[in-house]
Amino acid sequence: MIDNLVDESIDLLRQWEPPTGYYLAFSGGKDSITMLRLCDMAGVKYTSHYSCLGLDHKELMAFIRTEHPTVEWLRPKRSLMALMKTKKILPTRFRRWCCDLKHTSPKNVRLLTGVRKQESSKRAILQCANYDNRSKEMVIRPIFRWKDTDVWQFIGDQKLKYCSLYDAGYKRLGCVACPLLAKRDRLVELERHPWAAAWWWNAAGLVAKARTLAGKVDLAEQAELYDWWKAQP
Repeated sequence: MIDNLVDESIDLLRQWEPPTGYYLAFSGGKDSITMLRLCDMAGVKYTSHYSCLGLDHKELMAFIRTEHPTVEWLRPKRSLMALMKTKKILPTRFRRWCCDLKHTSPKNVRLLTGVRKQESSKRAILQCANYDNRSKEMVIRPIFRWKDTDVWQFIGDQKLKYCSLYDAGYKRLGCVACPLLAKRDRLVELERHPWAAAWWWNAAGLVAKARTLAGKVDLAEQAELYDWWKAQP
């Protein structure tokens, strides 16, 4: 089964390869390192780019620097903290506007992503290749039909190095205390990473001040807003 999936992914990459090469959105996770190897196996041209917001796990950033030194590091033009002032609310599972800073790429590129249909019902309705009207770019998803077990089997077969956080029990490697995490997991991360807890506390203070200046009376105190955010499901 895995051999068939690999062949399909390689065929897809070769079929859609643009003259200038692909723009690969690299996260440092298991799906990204799988895509890198598939691109090399397919012999297609690509450049890889990692968007760092400053809340990424230290182990993940160290892994990318050490194992994937050719990956370009990108910083958003507006910091996450600066965007907090504009949004006047902390991001939550249902309002993850912070993800827009992660998922950025130049216009008119042939974008490669590690999105897979198994990850969510929303992603399941996507396709292996389609034009995105919002971003104005062609998006290719080489491992769209792969399951977690397929990815890990490929990593094992290819003897690929991966971030140590997976061995520590992590299933995904987003930002520390990512709003997408369930409440229990988010609280565990805040306790495990005091620097991140301090960052979110400061963010709550910044947003509370912005809400006060805007005349908003609810969630206008730092402690109140921080407690509200931690209690989100």
